[in-house]
Amino acid sequence: MSDENVRDLIGAPAGHAPLSVEQGTIGWHGDTDTSYFDKGTQDNGNVTFVRVTLYRGRNQAEPLTPEVAQGHQIVAQLATPGMGIPARNSKCTVVFPSGFAETVGGGVIVATQGDPRDAMNKAFIRNEDGKVTLMTVDKTADEHAIYLQLDPEEGLVFVSPWGTLTYGPKGFHLRHISGARINLGAVSGMPSPLDALGSYATISAAITHIEGSVVQVGPAAGVSDAVVKNVPFLAFMDTLMTAIGTAVSGAGPGGPAAAGALATAYAAMTVEKAAIPSTTAQVI
Repeated sequence: MSDENVRDLIGAPAGHAPLSVEQGTIGWHGDTDTSYFDKGTQDNGNVTFVRVTLYRGRNQAEPLTPEVAQGHQIVAQLATPGMGIPARNSKCTVVFPSGFAETVGGGVIVATQGDPRDAMNKAFIRNEDGKVTLMTVDKTADEHAIYLQLDPEEGLVFVSPWGTLTYGPKGFHLRHISGARINLGAVSGMPSPLDALGSYATISAAITHIEGSVVQVGPAAGVSDAVVKNVPFLAFMDTLMTAIGTAVSGAGPGGPAAAGALATAYAAMTVEKAAIPSTTAQVI
């Protein structure tokens, strides 16, 4: 900021400026939603710098833009590392400590004011407890909140009008508004021998579809059972059971009639067997 701007702002020579409080709006003309701030890092003590346009110093020849400052353009810092980055064009109060009026970033943003929806529509918040939240709203008339949060204790948390997702120490939990859900997690506190079962997984929905060339159920070590719904094989078994039942109940034990019935059943089973695909696993 030039000496002329300093004198206009505080009314005293540089180096002798008393504490000053100014009003302004967040951002400079032409800024985007990501260019008006510089997020703090550990290298600079987590100090976030924000561009601010002050009301003081407006060029009287320029047309007035309502609700937006058009004066001196400065860079100020947020009052605390945990303070949320204010929305662009929101009103703010900047304090210049004595002797810092000429220092880039010497002004301190101590308060902001604006349409609450502006802060909700685009917000990146880092709290002092370590939580980091990215928030927006959907495009419905009610503007439902949508946010993604990283929590040092709870892990990843996603909340939206369509469902929720959490992934952290308590497991992985996905829930859709329809009622469909997936849950994975740990199991503890079970008595022996059930204490060997240390985890669980559930999939729940009105209709559940699993597709694969081979689908198996069983332990990680040992013999697994193939999950097969082989329609031709079931038809074959139905024919087999019906034929055997007929032979046993109608022909009686032994004799030509029984032999003829079994021969007929065998012929029918041979036909059904030929229709069975060579693969042992079928799509469920």
